Amino acid sequence: MGIKKRVVQVLSVGLICSSLSVPTFASESSGVTGGWTEGEGYWNANEVSTLAAEHHGWVEAHPYDADLERAVGETYWDGVYHYTRARMETIGGTPETDSGRQWDWDYTYAASPYAAYTYVARTYYGR
Repeated sequence: MGIKKRVVQVLSVGLICSSLSVPTFASESSGVTGGWTEGEGYWNANEVSTLAAEHHGWVEAHPYDADLERAVGETYWDGVYHYTRARMETIGGTPETDSGRQWDWDYTYAASPYAAYTYVARTYYGR
């Protein structure tokens, strides 16, 4: 098997395996449509309504303390009342800091309080 085919095969298996964890996140927080996980990327709960939503998530370093980071997310969802939520969590998904659901029409922004850089930044959005 060629190297390119092998790389594509490995990436495909990884993508399939990572997508299996999406329902777990969605079921833990009802109403979650999708989000972003540091080191893993974007995901959604496969709802048709997500096609019109544009969500961005990132981790942001503290300006004065290199040991602290926070999760930041923003969602553009034209004509839809929705929320964005940003959390710093353990690898298992237990929240350490949480912005709470920031609700509004069309555009929402959420930033979690700062936490140790050892936590994982995750953002969520939904209706």
